[in-house]
Order: sequence, then structure tokens, then C-alpha cells
Amino acid sequence: MTPFFDIARGIHIAAGMMALASMWIPIFARKGGRAHRSAGRVYVGAMAAVAFSALVVSGWRLVYDADPARRYFSYFLLYIAVLAASATSTGFRVLRAKDRTAPHRNAWDLGISALLVLAGAGSAVLGLNAGQVLFIAFAPIGLLVGGLQLFYWLKPPRNRMHWWIEHMASMLTACIATLTAVAVVNAPRLGLAQAVLAMGTSMWTRYYRKKFASLTLAAPQVSRASV
Repeated sequence: MTPFFDIARGIHIAAGMMALASMWIPIFARKGGRAHRSAGRVYVGAMAAVAFSALVVSGWRLVYDADPARRYFSYFLLYIAVLAASATSTGFRVLRAKDRTAPHRNAWDLGISALLVLAGAGSAVLGLNAGQVLFIAFAPIGLLVGGLQLFYWLKPPRNRMHWWIEHMASMLTACIATLTAVAVVNAPRLGLAQAVLAMGTSMWTRYYRKKFASLTLAAPQVSRASV
């Protein structure tokens, strides 16, 4: 181990704990209120630090650690970091493109979603080659979430509240990924919270799709410039 690795790991743990603590406030606070927005910014910042530090920590292990078990574990945590980063980025950036009426082709937004699809495919291939059931089980999540993100960005929205639904679904997906990383490392009992959030995501998405069903866009227009 090197001091650089220890610092990166310390940042990763601290940022992960901050994300875990702050993510509950936007879930239960009044949507759009000060607490929701303030805690949401804290969560997004913490997840950015988690993703970057995960890249450093996992990359170091993959290059320098000869233990196969730790290397596979690093692959998995890196994959979860990509999932969480893509979901958090999409959930945050849809708020900047809420008025769009045309396809959105920003390189960052499409790129991070495409990276998640590739990570999901890579997880499946690695799992099949190495006989790692965990990789195989989680691979469809990356393929599905990344594919849905690309579909959202590349199609013209049909509902005025498209951004609300995508923001909610993406941020809850990021929360589930946060719980997954913590559960795998420290607390398997958090699996119950993961299941509850997953069911809540599905139920809330259906509820708001029905609630906003009448708010359709009249006709396609030229969208604002990509952000």
C-alpha cells in the first residue's frame, strides 16, 4: 500500500458515508424545497468524489494487487461506481434540460450512459468467463439503466414533466447503487433497504407517469442548445 492509495481510500470511505447519510433527505423532504435541493447537491458532490476515488482505488488494485479475489472485488466495485455515477449525473443534468423538446446529444450525457452499457456488457463477459455469479447477476442492470438513459436523451420528450420522472428514477437508482456498494463491503442487511427502494422507484414512477399523463407536448420544437 502507498500513502496515495490510503488517501484515496479514505476519501472514498468518507464520501460514501456522506452520500449514504444525505441521500435520505431528498427522498422524504418536500420535492423542490430547500432541504430537497440542498441535500441533493451534497449527495451529488459526494457521489462525484465516490466515483473518482473508486476509479483510483480499483485501478490501483487491478494494476498492483496480485490477489485474484481482491482484483475481482475491485472490478465489481468499479462497475457499481460507474452505475452510480451515470445515474447521479443523469438525475442531476435532466434538471438543466427540462425545457428541451428535441433529442439531446450532449457528449457527456450520452458518453456516460454509453459507458454504463459497456460496463454492463463487460460485467457479463467477465462473469461468464470467470464463473462469477455476482457479475452475471448485476450485468443486466447496467445494460438496462444505460440503455434507458440513452433512449431518454435521444428521443424527443412527449410529456412536459419528462424531466421529473427521469430525475426521480435516476436518483433513486443512484441511491440503490450506493446501498449496494455499502452492503457488499460492510452491511449485507442493507439488502432490505435496497429492495424497498427498488419497489418504491417502480411505484413512484408509475404514479407520476399517470399523474402527468395529460401534460403532453403539443408539437416538436427546436430545443435549447445542449448543456
